[in-house]
Amino acid sequence: MATKGKGSIILKILVGVLAFVLYQVLTIPGQIWSDQAELTETSRDNMNSVYEAQRYFYSRNNRYVHADSMEQLVEFLRQEEGLQNRRQAGVLTNKLNDAIQNVLSIPTLNSILPVSQSLYEISGDLSFNTRYFQKHDHIISQKEAISENLAQFNSSLDFPIFNDVKLYTDSLNTLADRINEYSIAEGAELAKRYVDTLGTMMNNIERDKVNGFWKQQYAAIGSLAGDILRSDLVKVTSVGDRLNKFIDRIDGAMTSFAGANLGSDASALGQQASALSNLIAEFSLPENEAVARSNGLLQLNETDSILVKFNESNFYDPDNWDGEQRYIVSFQENSPRLTVESPNLMDQFADKLTSVTAPIKNLSIFPHVNAIDASMDSSISYMDSIKTEYKLNKYDDVILDMKEVMAEMKDFNNQLSYRYAKRLQEFVQAIETERKLSVLKPMIEDVLNPMDTLATRIESRDFSDIEKRVSYLGGKVARLDSIIADSKQIPSRVKSRIPALLPHFEQVLPVIADLKNAGTSQEASDLRSASKVINDETTALINGINEKLYVVFNKRHENHGYIENGVKSWEEPK
Repeated sequence: MATKGKGSIILKILVGVLAFVLYQVLTIPGQIWSDQAELTETSRDNMNSVYEAQRYFYSRNNRYVHADSMEQLVEFLRQEEGLQNRRQAGVLTNKLNDAIQNVLSIPTLNSILPVSQSLYEISGDLSFNTRYFQKHDHIISQKEAISENLAQFNSSLDFPIFNDVKLYTDSLNTLADRINEYSIAEGAELAKRYVDTLGTMMNNIERDKVNGFWKQQYAAIGSLAGDILRSDLVKVTSVGDRLNKFIDRIDGAMTSFAGANLGSDASALGQQASALSNLIAEFSLPENEAVARSNGLLQLNETDSILVKFNESNFYDPDNWDGEQRYIVSFQENSPRLTVESPNLMDQFADKLTSVTAPIKNLSIFPHVNAIDASMDSSISYMDSIKTEYKLNKYDDVILDMKEVMAEMKDFNNQLSYRYAKRLQEFVQAIETERKLSVLKPMIEDVLNPMDTLATRIESRDFSDIEKRVSYLGGKVARLDSIIADSKQIPSRVKSRIPALLPHFEQVLPVIADLKNAGTSQEASDLRSASKVINDETTALINGINEKLYVVFNKRHENHGYIENGVKSWEEPK
C-alpha cells in the first residue's frame, strides 16, 4: 500500500509539472508577440512624435533641433502660447462636457433622450415613405393620424411641463453635440440656465398622462407597422421593421421614465447646478478667462494632441536590446527636409556591412575609374581655359560645338560599367560612417545588381562601353579641332596660336588600357559573395533578429523604420 501511495504522489507531481509546462507553452509565445507588437507601435508613435515636434519647431524658428538637444523641443512646446492655449481650451471644454453629461445621466432626463431621438426617426421615416403609403388608403390614413399625435410630444396641453422638460433636455444635449460652436464661458452659462429651469419643473412632470398617451401611440404605430409588413410595401421599404424597433426603444425608455424618482432627480439637478456654478467661477479665474472666451475644443487635432504630450520619453526607442538609443534625426541646414528614424540594430548592421565589403573596398578598377574622372575634368578645364584665353565665346561657329563636347564629357556617368563602379565605390565609402537605414537601404537596393554585373565585367575584362565612349568623345574633340582650324570667324593670327585639344584629351587612353587589364577572378568572386551577404543581412535587419528566451522561444528585435519628409517607411508598399 505504501508503494502505491508514493507512486500516486509522483504521478500527481508529474501531471502538475506537465500542466505547468503546457500552460507556459500556450501563454509565453502570445506574451512575446504582444510585447513585440507593443514595442513596434510605441517606437513608431515616438518617431511620429519627434517628427511632428521638429516640424512644429521649424514652422516657428526655421530650423530643426539635433537629436542630442531635443530637450529644447520639450521646453519650447511647454512655452508655446498658442499650443498651450489650445490644450487649456481642451481641458476646460472637457470639464464642461463632463458636467453636461452628468446632468444628462440623471435617470429622468436619461430616459427622455432616447424618446426624443426615436420620435425624430419615426417622423422622418413616416414623411419619407409617404409616397409608398399613398398606394394604400388605410395605411396613409393611419400615417397622418400618427404624425399629428406625435407632434403633441412637443406641444400637448395635457402635459406641458413634460414638453418643456423634453425641450430643455434636448437643448442641453444639442449644446453638448455643438459645444465647439459656443465660447466655453457661454456654453457654461447656457448649461447652467437649462439646468436651473429643469430643476424648477422636475417634481411636476405629468408622468401618468405622458405614459397613458404613449401607450395609445405605441399601439397605433405597432398596428401601422403590422399593416405595412403584411402589404406589398415590404418589397420597396423596410420601414415596418424600423418602426417596430423605434417604438420598442421608446417603450423601454418610458418604463425607465415611469420608475425614476422625481424627488431624487430634482435634488441631483440642484447638485449639478452648483457644480456648473463652480465651473463658471473657475472659467472666470485670471488664468482661464482669456481661454474661456474662445470656442469649445472637445478634442485636439492629431498633431496638437501629439505635441502637448511630447516629453523626454519620446526621445528613445523602447527596444533597448542593443542599448538605450535616441532616435536619429537628419536634416540639412536651411532646408525643410527632415528624417527621423529608428536606431535599432543599425550599429551592428553597419559593422557587418563594413566587414563584408572590406575585400572589395580597394578594387583594382577603382583607381582607373577615378583616373577617368580626373582626365575628363582636366579636359573640361583645359577646354574652358582655351575658350577663355582666346575669347572663343565670340565665335558662334565654334562655341556651340565646344559647349556640346564639354557637356558630354560631364555626362560620362551614362556608361554602365563606369556608373556601377562609381556607385559601388560610394557605397563602400558610405558604410564606414553611415548608420541610417533611410540612406543605406536605397543605396543597397541600387548596388546589388551592379556588383554582380561588375563581377562579370572584371572576369571577362569587358569594359567596351567605356572604351567606345572615350573613342566617341575623341572623335568629337578631333572634329572640334577641325572646326577651329576651318573657322571663318576666328582671325588667322589667333587660330595660329590656339593649341590642338585632342592631345590633351588623349591622355585618358592609357587609363582605359590599364582599366581593361585591371581586376582579378578573386575580386569577381569577392563581389558576388559580398552581394549575397549584403542582401541577406539587409533582409535580416528588416525582418528582425531573434533573441532566445526560455531556451525554446524567440523574441524578435527589429529596426522600426523611419519617417522621411512625411512618408512613413512602414506604410510604403514592400
